[in-house]
Amino acid sequence: MKKYIIIYILFTITLISRAQEQQASLTESTMGLQIGTFGVWIYNEAKISNSLALRADLGIDGYLATVNSDIFKPYVIPSVSMEPRWYYNLKRRVRKGRRIDSNSGDFVSLIAKINPNVFVFPNNINSPHLFSIIPTWGLRRAIGRNFNLETSMGAGYRVAFSPSTKTTKELIYYINLRFGFVF
Repeated sequence: MKKYIIIYILFTITLISRAQEQQASLTESTMGLQIGTFGVWIYNEAKISNSLALRADLGIDGYLATVNSDIFKPYVIPSVSMEPRWYYNLKRRVRKGRRIDSNSGDFVSLIAKINPNVFVFPNNINSPHLFSIIPTWGLRRAIGRNFNLETSMGAGYRVAFSPSTKTTKELIYYINLRFGFVF
C-alpha cells in the first residue's frame, strides 16, 4: 500500500509541475539584423514591461529622389530610430498555444526616425536631413529558432531640413516588410 501512495504522490507532483502556464511576457532583450524592402538595419529591443518594449534601430534606408521632375533615382542614407512598441495580444497568443518567443505578436508603435545627411550613395544626390514621426501597426513572427518576419504600416509626418532649400513638411505613408536574424 505504501508503494501505491508514493507512486500516486510522485505522479501528482509531476502533473502539477507541468500544468503551470507560460507567462505572457516579452523577451528581456533581443538583438538582431534585419533586411527589408527599403534597407538593412541592426536593432536592439529591450523589455520595459510584460507587453511594452523599446526598440532602437541603426541602419541604411533606401529612398527615391526626383531628378529633372520625371526621373526617379534610388539612393541610400543612414538612419537612426527609437520606437516604443506595445505588444497587445501576448496573452491571447499564449492562451491559444502560439509562440511568443523573440517577441512574436501584434504591436502598435510610434517610430521617431532621423536620417542625417552624413553620407549619401550615390554622392551626386542632394538629400536633406530627414526627421519622421510615424504611428504604426505591425506584426512579428518567429521562424525557427533564430529568424523572424516582421511587417508594419502606418502614416506619419516628415520634416526635411536642407541648407540649400527651404524646410519642407509632408505626410508620408510607411510600409515595411523585414526578414531578420536574431543573435
